[in-house]
Amino acid sequence: MLVVTAKFDVKPGKKGALLEAAKDYVRITRTDPGCLSFNLYSSTETENQLMFFEEWESRGDLDVHAQSEHMKRWKAIKSEFAEGDSVLQIYNATESNNVN
Repeated sequence: MLVVTAKFDVKPGKKGALLEAAKDYVRITRTDPGCLSFNLYSSTETENQLMFFEEWESRGDLDVHAQSEHMKRWKAIKSEFAEGDSVLQIYNATESNNVN
C-alpha cells in the first residue's frame, strides 16, 4: 500500500472556489481501482494551503490514476486557482515501520 500527500497553495481569495471545484474530482477519484482513501484537507497553520491525503493499493493503481482524464481536468482547474507546484510525497506503507 502507498500513502501519498500532495500539498499546494491556493491563490488569495480562491480557496472556496477551488474547494467547490474539487468535489467532483474527489468523488470520481474515490471510485478509481485501487483507491483506498482520497481526501482534501485545509491547513490549520497556513491559511491558503491544502493537502490531498491518499491511500492506494499499489503503485500501478496510482500511475493509472495519474494518467486519468479526471486527473487531467483537475490539473487544468488547479492551475487556475493554485500557486506554484504541488509538493508530492509517496510513502511505502506496506513496509511499515510500525512500532505499535
